[in-house]
Amino acid sequence: MRGEGRPLPGGALVLVVLSAAVALIAAVSLASFGAPSAAAADPHAPCDDGVTGITGSADLVTYDAGSDTITAVCIKSGANMFNGEHKLVTSDGVVANCYTVSGIGTSKVKVQRTGTAGPDCQAISHIDVLTGPAPTPTSTPQAPEATPTGTPAAAGATATPTSTPHVLGEEEAPEQFPETGQGASPSTWDGLALVLGLSGLGLLGGAAALAAVAVRRRR
Repeated sequence: MRGEGRPLPGGALVLVVLSAAVALIAAVSLASFGAPSAAAADPHAPCDDGVTGITGSADLVTYDAGSDTITAVCIKSGANMFNGEHKLVTSDGVVANCYTVSGIGTSKVKVQRTGTAGPDCQAISHIDVLTGPAPTPTSTPQAPEATPTGTPAAAGATATPTSTPHVLGEEEAPEQFPETGQGASPSTWDGLALVLGLSGLGLLGGAAALAAVAVRRRR
């Protein structure tokens, strides 16, 4: 049975102490300096997905994207410029009072050092460009032309005559309905027939009464 509390050999003790010291130093280094930056991991960030490492002279670099459109440029110059990293530029203009960028949005871009050369305006190391497909032109529909008023009819077209309604004159005016005393309306004839019918019945009744009286006298 192995005994408890047996001391480690001298060599093993030294190895354990050294391992602990290395681990402590590594932890302090990471805390002080941090993890490697993205720029160190990819030297062309943030234009690493484009065309990188385009060189020219210390004062001028150009690039032709052909049928593509340049959407952005990254400028890389000396360690004093942009903390030694790439400077992303997305529109034309002057950058850091040193570089003039022109051509973004087209197929050809130019980066030129227009400032005074010195520690605050260092030589251009290289540029990187981001490109995209050229925009599709959109056509604007044109409004139809208005036809001017009074335009003569096309040759061969037959004009349709327009008929004007005839206005009746005084001699052609329709005959007015007869006034009272000059004729009788249908309602007047109906009343007259009723009166004549009643009168006829009265006369027949009177004649029958006279006939009955005559018969009695004969008896």
